[in-house]
Amino acid sequence: MLSSSARQICGSLVVSLINLLGGASIPLSSIIIPDLNLSVEESSWFASIFTPGILLGSLAGCIYCDHIGRRASLIIDCCGYLIGFCIIGFGGNNIHMLCAGRFLAGIFYGTMYCSMMVYICEFSQPHLRGLMGGLNVMLFAIGFTVPFLLNLVFHWTVVTLSLCVPSVIAILGLALLEESPVWLMRKKGEEKAAKSLKFYRGEECNITQELKDMKQNLSVSKESQPNKLLMLKHKSFYRPFAYLSFIMIACEWSSYPVLGTYMITIFQQTGSTFDPKVSSLIVCFSRVIFTAFNSSLLLRFPRRSMYFFATSITGLSLFLLGGFCYASTHFELPEILNILPLVFIVFIYIGFSLGYGTIPIILQGEVFPPQMRSIGCGILLGLQMVSCFAAIKTAGYIIDNMGLHGLFWVYSAVVFLVLPIAAFLMPETKDKTLAEIQKGYQ
Repeated sequence: MLSSSARQICGSLVVSLINLLGGASIPLSSIIIPDLNLSVEESSWFASIFTPGILLGSLAGCIYCDHIGRRASLIIDCCGYLIGFCIIGFGGNNIHMLCAGRFLAGIFYGTMYCSMMVYICEFSQPHLRGLMGGLNVMLFAIGFTVPFLLNLVFHWTVVTLSLCVPSVIAILGLALLEESPVWLMRKKGEEKAAKSLKFYRGEECNITQELKDMKQNLSVSKESQPNKLLMLKHKSFYRPFAYLSFIMIACEWSSYPVLGTYMITIFQQTGSTFDPKVSSLIVCFSRVIFTAFNSSLLLRFPRRSMYFFATSITGLSLFLLGGFCYASTHFELPEILNILPLVFIVFIYIGFSLGYGTIPIILQGEVFPPQMRSIGCGILLGLQMVSCFAAIKTAGYIIDNMGLHGLFWVYSAVVFLVLPIAAFLMPETKDKTLAEIQKGYQ
């Protein structure tokens, strides 16, 4: 028999397998396009069609994820990924099949985002939520790295079809889990919510007080916001939503989309001494390692302190990278310093992994009212995708007018702007129940 903590961690790992699929679906275009004889137009469609798929999925997730349940929604997402990977893997050189499969993967990435972290936060105890959130982001980083590694040995069709294996494992794992107790309390009643809590806490655990707090919190939410339209105007929703919108949009303007899209080109332009492909793998591995390290830190330290520390690392690394790019174009630097771009980019991702990019994801599953969590996460993802597109689209214009150093200095300014905003608005949610967090916003 598993202990209460082990039950919740195992459940979190099963759910996080879906995030691994999401991470793996992003770089598929990077390994597929070089092996195909595609025109520029076809390549751009295959690479970019993932984003409108995510936008459509985030809108759809807002509508149905809360109606059918967190677990049921995630099972549909896994099936969608499975179909999408099969269409791409068996699509051959047919650009229409390839785009259809990638668009489908984007849709289910969007719907996954509406329920995944919400589900984890709703069945986990306060002292474990940080660990589970860290594990979730770590599996995303592993998923992002896996296609690059497998592609060193296997053809892209084998790499893509191999992703069907974790898809099937996730479906079977989710079938063994119980639905979110918070969702069941809202939709099916106290008896089914108690059964779910017993599953995640163990038969020996006394769940009376937790059920009471859950019921009371839902009752307060219904009294203060009788329907979802009115809830959008209530401070318990718009206060955390406004703050999270700012920091999630700022994260997209902190170099990560641009580095992910143009990393090899950036290594070439900055004069790094390492092979660009090797440098990219080093960055991916460092991201995985420090995200795993972050999981243990989230158990020990307050979220706000970790966020400030990680944000400072990110901002300083971007500023120094910009300084190196400026110096390399104006001065003759010693060859030994050409390792610095790799060092700075690794530290940019270390800052992301230690909290700048991970803690806001955890907060999304914690701070919204119970009946608005899927809607809040879906709208935030939509805003992120628009911001991501804008950041990638404008990067070339910024470089043309301000230079590569100017691009990184703009991004560092955005990151440093986040610090005072977080100081005033970021909630401390460590070791607090979801009911306690909601009381703070009521």
